[in-house]
Amino acid sequence: MSASEDERAAVLAAARTAYSSLEAPTVGEALAGASLDALEDPVNTKSRAMLRLLVHVGLDVVSARETQAATAPVGAGGLARTRAEKEHQRSLVSRFGPVTVSRLANRSAAPGAPNVHLLDADWNLPAGVHAQPLLREITHEATRGSFDDAVAAVEHATGQKVGKRQAVELARTAVDVEAFYETFAMAPAGRTLVIQCEGKGSVMRPDGLRPATRKAATEKKNRLDTRLLPGGKSNRKRMAELTVVHDATVVPSSVDDIIPSRRLLKAQAAGVAPAAADGPTAKWMTASVDDGIPAVIGAALDEAERRDPHHQRTWVVLVDSNNTYLDGIRVQAA
Repeated sequence: MSASEDERAAVLAAARTAYSSLEAPTVGEALAGASLDALEDPVNTKSRAMLRLLVHVGLDVVSARETQAATAPVGAGGLARTRAEKEHQRSLVSRFGPVTVSRLANRSAAPGAPNVHLLDADWNLPAGVHAQPLLREITHEATRGSFDDAVAAVEHATGQKVGKRQAVELARTAVDVEAFYETFAMAPAGRTLVIQCEGKGSVMRPDGLRPATRKAATEKKNRLDTRLLPGGKSNRKRMAELTVVHDATVVPSSVDDIIPSRRLLKAQAAGVAPAAADGPTAKWMTASVDDGIPAVIGAALDEAERRDPHHQRTWVVLVDSNNTYLDGIRVQAA
């Protein structure tokens, strides 16, 4: 539903008010300063306040537009929520700061039945207080290093303070991974089913090594006190086992397909754009430093079996010359 002229005017008025509060005292005083920091730092702080106000006004416009549903929504317990009450508020932390969302609460006459808030679903509001854009910031930073660094980076980028324990809980997006993979549609029989297996060694803390590796690392003496010599990471790694299952269409390749420059020249000579390669689809991936090779390969073959329970498709397994992987694939496949 598009916003009315009155709603647009309300948002613009709020923007002008916010900008006025930013412009007059901040810029005027900062220009009298002796450095660029004196201008940029207060402008940065107050601009976030302006953006937070705009988000808040936008939410107010959406709340004012909400009307009672024509059909009573049904919630937990199969009970219809026949009454709608206005001004039910909830707090939310946006990327720019805290805001308040006001929406209709659809209620049931049955005592203790939880309310249904349709606006929460329409706007994909989270179950907790942190909005999705801020959650994405936290999750993105958490994948790049430690949680301490993630918390510092989020505060630097958004101005929002998130505790380390909060960041750990908010970044646990893997809880939906298995349910997500189960939604993959079955590929047609013509698509090849590909399974890839690989191992990757990662340097671990001594208490994270397997017992035999930890014992060997303890017995080995390093010739330098402060760092390892080149190639001196033996007995300090633990293997992470990785597998991928995906669908692919097998197409015979020519030399022109394998060498990109030749494919491009051939397409230019024909006056057409080079055809895009048909890449893998519906990727399923898993990795573990706890489970051994048989368990990880078994999980991959279980996924392949789920996709092709009647074995109507061609299965291809790609693996390097690691004999442990080859033996594990033969045993698990049998």
